This record gives sequence, structure tokens and C-alpha cells, in this order.
Amino acid sequence: MYAPAMLIAFSKMFKKYGSVFKLSAGVYDLPMIGAERLDVLYLCSILQGREPATFICLEGPFLNYKDGFIHIIEPFNDDNIEWKVDFGVKSGLFDKAQNEFIDENNYNTAFYPADGLREVEFVFRRENIEAFENSQIEEADEDVTVTLDGCLEVIGSMLDALKNTPSKGKRWTQDALKNEMADRRSSLSTRSIDDYFLWLIKVINQLVNLATKTHFSLR
Repeated sequence: MYAPAMLIAFSKMFKKYGSVFKLSAGVYDLPMIGAERLDVLYLCSILQGREPATFICLEGPFLNYKDGFIHIIEPFNDDNIEWKVDFGVKSGLFDKAQNEFIDENNYNTAFYPADGLREVEFVFRRENIEAFENSQIEEADEDVTVTLDGCLEVIGSMLDALKNTPSKGKRWTQDALKNEMADRRSSLSTRSIDDYFLWLIKVINQLVNLATKTHFSLR
């Protein structure tokens, strides 16, 4: 893979800078603004057992790099590209077909935007997974008014309902338990109990998903 570095100059506009270089193996973050997004969507479709849709992005894939991006490009003819040292003048990638060194101004005569990332593996960084999980819990907090006192009241009401039910062998459902709790405690409504149950289920599901998350690595 080859790449010229790119820098955001203005909103939704790019200013190119830096020479073309061969990309080293490593772990890179994806900005999800070009063909790299299509690669991820394609893999998601495969893992979900769906027929992948066919899309292309003429701009090619991008990688995050410091304060800007790396643009992934490929040569029209790899045999025409070589590393040349012209002693006393310059050294760098050389286009034998055009008989000139490749720089940030003329590289598009020898290279074109790659159609994808090709042979790579995808991975979720741990900090990104944690940020996602926290955002889901925060969204649940915004939708439901959950307090420590409210949680303790729901737990206490639940224990009271289970302990004092006249039918000791009763098979409880969520609705039956919710109605029993609301009948025994006037400060609790079935709606508020539902909100706490929903919030708790979301938190538990997020923790379970975090423990069983499938990882991919990008190299």
C-alpha cells in the first residue's frame, strides 16, 4: 500500500501535503469517511449471514494519522515504480514510465485511489468499546430517571412482595411481580417499575455483550 499524507484544511475540504510513501504494517484507526467504511459494512454483512451490497467509493480508503489522514493509493503499474537515488540531487519513488520522481503534485499520474484496504484484519480497541458501552448506559440514563433511592425502594418492594405473598409456590412473571409491588407500595407505579426493570436489563445486556465481544485486528 502507498499513501500521500492528507490534512484537513477547512470543513469538508482537504489540503494535500507530504510525499508518497509505502505504508508500514501496524495498527491504524479508521475515520469511516471513505472506502474503509464500505469494507467494514461488507464484513458486517458476511458475519450476519446477509448478501453484501455492492458499493464503491471513488475517493478510496483513509486512515487516521496525527491531526489528519492517510489516503491509500495504488500504482497503475507496479513495475513502473521504483526507489531511486540520484546522488547529489534527490532520492525517492521514481516513475519509470514518466521518467520523473513522484511528489505530492504529480503522483496522480502514476497512482489512483485504492478500492479498499485489501488484506487486513479489523479490531475494536478496548478504549473504544468502553466508550461505546458507557454511551449506551448514558443514553439509558437520559431516557429513564434512575436514582439510588429509587433502586433501593424497588429492591425492597420486590423482596417484600416475594416474602409476603400468600402463595409460596407461585411462579412469578415480571408483570405479576410488578403489579404486586405496585399494590403494596403507593409510591411506586407500574410504569416507574417498568423503567427500572428496562434500565437494569440494558445494563446487564451491555455487560454480557462486552464480555463476549468478537474482536478483529487491523494490520
